[in-house]
Amino acid sequence: MYKRQAIEITFRVHRSIREVPERHFCSAEPARKDHIRLQRVVAPGEAAELAPTLAPRRYRARVEGEERYGYLDVGADGAAAVEWRASAGAGARAVAATPRLRLANDRAADAVFIVEEAAWSDVALRPGRLLSFQEFRDLFSEEYLGTDVQLAIGEQTILFTDMVGSTNLYATRGDPGAFVEVRRHFAVLFELVRAHRGAVVKTIGDAVMAAFGDPLDAVVCSKAIHDRFPPGCADSVAVLRISLNTGPCIAVRLNANIDYFGSTVNVAAKLQALAEAWQIAMSKATYEAPGVAAWLRDQGATLEDDAYASPALPAPVAARRWTVHRAPG
Repeated sequence: MYKRQAIEITFRVHRSIREVPERHFCSAEPARKDHIRLQRVVAPGEAAELAPTLAPRRYRARVEGEERYGYLDVGADGAAAVEWRASAGAGARAVAATPRLRLANDRAADAVFIVEEAAWSDVALRPGRLLSFQEFRDLFSEEYLGTDVQLAIGEQTILFTDMVGSTNLYATRGDPGAFVEVRRHFAVLFELVRAHRGAVVKTIGDAVMAAFGDPLDAVVCSKAIHDRFPPGCADSVAVLRISLNTGPCIAVRLNANIDYFGSTVNVAAKLQALAEAWQIAMSKATYEAPGVAAWLRDQGATLEDDAYASPALPAPVAARRWTVHRAPG
């Protein structure tokens, strides 16, 4: 049984600038909001059949409390009937304008099936998206999350960079000289992450951990990083490898900053083992996210299949590896 939680964030002009009268507004329950086209509670072991009328576009299908989403692409050539099981998710399906949806709850508790406008996320600001704004983190570094709060922020794409050969860099240039190079490459990475709608979560030694609300932004940013530090880079000795993973995360306040925890973060870090210099190792969840595969094809990317296995994981993690630049020689 999942625990329902909500968060409300209020922004006001500071009183030193001007007084703002406080007003209260009441919003209807989700079932009456414009972006939600269908919402139905189905009891355990039961099913409901509905035939909503949907305009031709993409809709997001989800079960309340779940972090995963499916999609219904409405068009003339779509399926006339679809079964959606609570435990399996809706997947990605093409459906007719008035599809017969069979909502089957094969769980032990009530399931709330929801179909909503996919474009609604373009104007709605969820906690995960808010925390991926670098400007918000910079302005409110200590105010936005209580020390005892563990906030499920939904799906995030976690990016890890690692400087290849950093041990040799410190050995040859000494600690002060190596730190100058590391700090210089940090400045570039921070700028690129911000430019691609991500946020730097923290640095770990010479590595950077960043988060993105959109997996495609993370992939595009990863290529931009390798393009900025290519083989033979004239103004930096930084040689990087990158790993990506997409999935649900938990946000907590740690050391006066927001940090992310969970298996998504752990797997993202472990995938570093599959990448070498100028490569990106991305999980199947990242590669199969909307828009990613098409963008990679447009880039002419050649991907290698791989997998990360560990006794600590229930099954190997399927991954794809992209060599953005070839090593010299």
